[in-house]
Order: sequence, then C-alpha cells, then structure tokens
Amino acid sequence: MFIIFIVLFFLFPILWIGFTSFKYAKDVNTLPPKIIFEPTMKNYFEVWQKQNFPNIYLNSIIVAFFSSLFVMLLAYPTAYAFARLKIWRKKDIAIWMLSCSMIPPIAVSIPIFLLFKTFGLYDSRIGLILIHTGINLPLAIWLLTGFIKEIPHEIEESAMVDGCNQIQTILKIVLPITFSGAISTAVLIFIFSWNEFLLALVLTGQKSRTLPVAIYSFINFREILWGPLTASAVLVSLPVLIFSFFIRKYLVRGLTFGAVKG
Repeated sequence: MFIIFIVLFFLFPILWIGFTSFKYAKDVNTLPPKIIFEPTMKNYFEVWQKQNFPNIYLNSIIVAFFSSLFVMLLAYPTAYAFARLKIWRKKDIAIWMLSCSMIPPIAVSIPIFLLFKTFGLYDSRIGLILIHTGINLPLAIWLLTGFIKEIPHEIEESAMVDGCNQIQTILKIVLPITFSGAISTAVLIFIFSWNEFLLALVLTGQKSRTLPVAIYSFINFREILWGPLTASAVLVSLPVLIFSFFIRKYLVRGLTFGAVKG
C-alpha cells in the first residue's frame, strides 16, 4: 500500500499535466479544480499549428541526436585512455574535466553568445550541437571510464595473446561488454540535450529554437497559457518516454553495470 502511495505521489504532477492539456481555458482556472470536464484537442491543434512545432521538433531531434553521437564518439576513446593508459597527472586532468561541467551555464552564456555572433553560429543548429557536445562531454567520459574500469585486465590480455591488437581488443571485447553502459550514457546525454533550456534560449532565434524554448513562449507578462503550455509539455515528453521504454532493458543493465561482483 505504501509503495502504491509513493508511485501515485510521483505520478500525480504528470497526470495533472495530461488532464490539463485537454481542458478549455475556462476549466483550467476554476477553483476548486474540475475533475470532470469536457475534453478538447484545441490546445494540441493550437500548439502544433500556430507555434510551428514540426520544425521545432526537427530542431530538437537533430541537435539532441548529433550532439549525443559526437559526445559518444569523443568520450569512449577518451574514457578508455583514462581507464587503461598511463597518463601524466591523469587524476588531476579527470577532476578538471569534471569540474568544467559544474560551472553554471548562466555564468558563461554571455561570452558564448558573443563568440557565436562573431563566428556566425548564432541561431544555427550547428552551433547548438557544438555547445551541447561540449557541456555533456565531461559527464560522458566520467561515466564511461567507470564502466570500462569494471572490466578485468585479464580479458583484454587474453585477446591480445590470441592475436588482437589494441583497436581490435576495444572493438571486439571492451565495446560489447560495456555496450549497455554506453547505451545508458548515450540516453542520458540525449535527454540532457533534449531538455537543455538556458543556452538554447540565449543562442537561438526563430529559426533554430528547440522545444524547451518553445514551451517558454506560452509564459508572458500578462498570463500563463496553461492549456497550450501543458499540451506542449506532453508533446515534448512523449518521444523521450517512448524511446526510453523500448531500450529500458539496456538502461537497467547499464545503470547496474558492475554493481554485483562475484
């Protein structure tokens, strides 16, 4: 019973957003809130048509996918180097890289904005992909290094005795073993990029703005348009929820990788 209460407690905000997205404006602001109401798809049609959501969806998909891809391509070999190779002051470099992700984005937003304007990257998908790759790379390296360290050295040594070189050992031994961990890392990076708001707000205009910025447009100085706001929140959340559902087995394996030894 207690577990059911906890689940309902955490699901309540999500269910409330879902119900509110189907309400007319007159039903949203009533006190006490209406539990039984006449549902409508008006909010979804308004969001999809008036806010040009198809193009905004495409922006978010392209930015999140390619930034996640570039992060993984750069992070995996770097993580292997940190886990296996002897590097001068390796721990200091790793701590420095991780500390870069602790800097609040608002502290560097103005310098980044000026750089983007100078190099013609403002309001472009390429610029947003580059900045999302940069801010998510340290976390990916840190996670993947932990996954690779869990693999015993003897497995790689056995592969090299059988004739594999370093690259073949990584591709045929290390990568398949850490595949679940790599997938879970890629999903986390994708979600971080998908949900990132502040830098997307500062560095994009009408052409390349992403979904979090589009949601913010329903909040103005006069009122909050709760119907379209909640409808857009549902539209933003659905792709990630569906994607996570289909790869959930890899997420569970990846997040528990190395948790049990024996």
